[in-house]
Amino acid sequence: MKKIYILVCLMAIIITGIMIGQPYKWKRLIDADAFDIAANPQNYNTLYAGGIGRVIYRSWDAGRTWDTFEIIYRGGAAILNNVIVHPIDTNVIIVGGLLFGEIQRSTDMGETWNSVLTRTRPVALNGKAMMYDPHNPDIMYLGDFMTGDIFRSTNRGASWDSISTVMKWIKILDENGNPKDTLIPLTIGSMGMREDSTNILFANGTGGEVFMSHDSGFTWKFIQYLVEPQLEQTDCEITRMVFSPRDPLTGYAVITYLFFNNLPNGGLYKTTDGGYTWFLQAFKDTSMWAVAVREYNGDDEVFIGGYTEDFYVLENERVPGAGIVRRSQDGGKTWYSYDENIEWWNKNYRSDSDIYFAHFFSPKLGFIGGKDGVLWRSVDSGNIWRNFSYEIYDDIYTAHFYSLSTGFIAGSNGFIKKTTNSGMIWRNCNSNTTNTIYNMTFLDSAKGIAVGANGTIIVSINEGTDWTPIQSGTYQNLRSVKIIDPNTVIAVGDAGTIIKSTDLGDTWLAISSPTTADLKKVFFINENIGFISGDMGTFMKTTNGGNQWQIINTNINIALNSLYFIDENTGFICGNNGLLLKTTDGGKSFDQIYKPLKYDLNDITFCNSTTGILIGDFKMAYHTTDIGNTWTIKLYGFGATANMWSLRYWGIPGKEKLYMASEAGLFVLEEPSPVIEYKNDSENLLFVWHSNSNEYIIKYSRNEPDKLLPLHFRIVDILGRVISEQSINNTNQNIEFLLNLPDISSGVYLCQMIEGNYISTLKVIFE
Repeated sequence: MKKIYILVCLMAIIITGIMIGQPYKWKRLIDADAFDIAANPQNYNTLYAGGIGRVIYRSWDAGRTWDTFEIIYRGGAAILNNVIVHPIDTNVIIVGGLLFGEIQRSTDMGETWNSVLTRTRPVALNGKAMMYDPHNPDIMYLGDFMTGDIFRSTNRGASWDSISTVMKWIKILDENGNPKDTLIPLTIGSMGMREDSTNILFANGTGGEVFMSHDSGFTWKFIQYLVEPQLEQTDCEITRMVFSPRDPLTGYAVITYLFFNNLPNGGLYKTTDGGYTWFLQAFKDTSMWAVAVREYNGDDEVFIGGYTEDFYVLENERVPGAGIVRRSQDGGKTWYSYDENIEWWNKNYRSDSDIYFAHFFSPKLGFIGGKDGVLWRSVDSGNIWRNFSYEIYDDIYTAHFYSLSTGFIAGSNGFIKKTTNSGMIWRNCNSNTTNTIYNMTFLDSAKGIAVGANGTIIVSINEGTDWTPIQSGTYQNLRSVKIIDPNTVIAVGDAGTIIKSTDLGDTWLAISSPTTADLKKVFFINENIGFISGDMGTFMKTTNGGNQWQIINTNINIALNSLYFIDENTGFICGNNGLLLKTTDGGKSFDQIYKPLKYDLNDITFCNSTTGILIGDFKMAYHTTDIGNTWTIKLYGFGATANMWSLRYWGIPGKEKLYMASEAGLFVLEEPSPVIEYKNDSENLLFVWHSNSNEYIIKYSRNEPDKLLPLHFRIVDILGRVISEQSINNTNQNIEFLLNLPDISSGVYLCQMIEGNYISTLKVIFE
């Protein structure tokens, strides 16, 4: 007779995402690039992971600790994305990959290595393209990415023979421009094998092609194009094909593509007739690299992982894929999303840091910089940028050069640094403030002025070496300062602050402001005509040297962070949400000229009358050579490293763990937590009692009795599998029913009542 113990009282949960619940938690095992994971099938605590630069990771304790060693030597860009542990002689490890050029084999669990397949042309494995025959593991196969050659080993990978070349027909133009059929080798993306008939092999191309062999790889027949995009026919790589252990006639394949407009493309494909026909199952036009399958509750549990070659900055030009991790427990009909529950990270510190300012001393020499001390230099008018960050880690908000070699940067905590060799070396200056400096300028080599947080104004009269605080008359943050003649300076800041000095910054007076919006940038064309931009679409103009300011309606209600005028008529304003405006009539009207941008734009400047630089969040830098009509991206952030390379189930059948190798590290899916616990409820709504024999009494008090939301009851085990579920057709406020569970095993379970978007959960033990 089973008994039941209540462990945890009700938790009311608000569920978001594609499916209800988050059955597992991802744990990172390796904080480095990982491209494949293999386990010793006789001892699942022993793991091997392929890394980058010929590095292999090995663990004896299920990933708690790792040895790191290299194959022959460490270095280079080799990606070890095919790792196999021989299932009989588990001392044997075979490794291949991209930019590796060969197949290496170890007979002592990775301690030493020997090359077992080399050619004049490097051997390359693109996706998962190396495998062994599960009925005779001494027989192994691999498909060469570059040559289309199929290799076979009959001695556990110790030696390999080329047994065939997969060829495909394409049309090319002859010397008269007429199309003709031409036979070329297939660029192999992956290989597959059906376990019911291991003489049936699959070779899958980078053009979406599926080829099948019925004689263990000696001859090949074209089966189907899974996808035929409109443009580049080689940009649809089938990188993984797996068949279900439940039903070997059921298989899954994923497609990776790189170019956003090369559609239709990508997705998860499925076969139910052993690979003779394939159909799109899910994720249309989404780039996928990894897929894994196991039997689950009489169906297939399928995991997929996405891949995007470039985390491109334009939202509408980004291939969807990176960061996508999904699970289906019904063969791909419905999906759980793990996208927001994995701790992705950036491999390179400051790779996505926001850029706050752009400054050019001459038509050629310029600097941009920003968050975390990022600093970039250009010597060709912003066409090419070189990283100049070095040991600077404070946020940089401003820069100013008064000669080709001598300049300054300044920013958080009041730091100011000076260079006398065009930015090669920076030395600290004495700023005499700890307040953040937002902007600075110089009249000449001797006299400089800087403004910042809490009304900070500091001036220097000794070439920027030392700075003296000046009373500004305000405690508002001052964001921008501009010298408009040898005596006159204007500064602007938060809450509509405008102040003016007529003695080059020694004393300051407040100027009447027509707005209370935070002001971000002041810019003067000449001694009389100037402009200010700010929050809430604020744009103002003066024609008398800044004594009076007039608001000009832009019909915009977002922050306008910076502006630049080439002459009295032609100017630009940039702001949040990728906004860029251009005027050709001195600000009377504006055209929005660059709409696809998503991220905030922080500053704009021009090197000359036609060449400009536009910068913003997410390490964005743009370049124009036609007065801002068109812009070219020169720098952009890469985003979190979230490309999946391998998903593998390892463990005792039915109790496997899922491992994920990615550019963000190696993860394992464990520590089950079938629901997202937002808050505890003081009152129990769900009760479970053992009645007699196999019957249990379920009671539930509706969370929202007035709405009569649909009810669904289920029992979930600690692996996230649904053991029992049923819909409740009862409109009463208090629900009670009997549940018969004759076959439930002893263990810990979660009983859940789903009411609309709420879940009431009770953790229990059945004995």
